[in-house]
Amino acid sequence: MDSDDKRLTQIIEVTSLSDSDLFLVSVDVGTAPKTRRIKKSNAAPALKQMILGNCLNGTVPASSTYYAVPGAVITTQASSFNMEITAACTISNLRFTTSSAQPASGSLVVTVNKNNVNTSLTVTIAANAASGTAADTTHSVSFSAGDLVIIEIKNNATGASATISRNSLLVTFT
Repeated sequence: MDSDDKRLTQIIEVTSLSDSDLFLVSVDVGTAPKTRRIKKSNAAPALKQMILGNCLNGTVPASSTYYAVPGAVITTQASSFNMEITAACTISNLRFTTSSAQPASGSLVVTVNKNNVNTSLTVTIAANAASGTAADTTHSVSFSAGDLVIIEIKNNATGASATISRNSLLVTFT
């Protein structure tokens, strides 16, 4: 997946959701890295939750680590593409889907990073695992305004990873 040159070019701000509404973010990408922001609306009622995700359709090369900005881009450069959190929130329910088998030579590990440090919010696609969806619905990570978030995708196999279809996570504003 060679997407190092993509960046977020459009984000939608919602200001009139009710507390029971769920908001799905969809973005387009362009050609240069920038810090992205997740923004909580100040309108009443305030946005409480949203789902961020990526449709990826690619692989991670053998013994390599790629990074996914929630809602935007895949890259090999974590520090250039971190997303800055602009309101206190909790991130949970990491889901990761592959459309082919992971090679038998190693696992594929997906971890949410906070300020460039791995957190407990992680899923592992086992070596030789068939296509499907893995989820971590147990762990959550608290973020404060100014914290950085990125998803690390580490391929421990000696061949290209399973084809990555999509990932998503739930952001709950606190």
